[in-house]
Amino acid sequence: MKPNYFSEQDILFFRDSIEKMNKFHQIEILHILVKNHLQRYLNENKYGVYVNFSEIASQPCNQPVILELKKYIEYIQTQEQNLEKDEKQKEVIKKTYFNKSYK
Repeated sequence: MKPNYFSEQDILFFRDSIEKMNKFHQIEILHILVKNHLQRYLNENKYGVYVNFSEIASQPCNQPVILELKKYIEYIQTQEQNLEKDEKQKEVIKKTYFNKSYK
């Protein structure tokens, strides 16, 4: 059995994060994998593309790719949080200044 260089929790983080992303970001994840010659870990069928992160994580030579993926995922999550915060602030401003009825 090959040792895992990333924990099962890390692998679940990748899976869950990528599943929640929109199609554009999922394709960018695939581009990162293909750019780093990891196509052998991809399985495509009519329902989509599946990535074997357990196998990727078990190879020490793939650590830089895993770290690049993690960095990309964290960047996307940060951007989504910032957008959500901005949208909430926009709604507060809209309700405060633009929903008042003037006589």
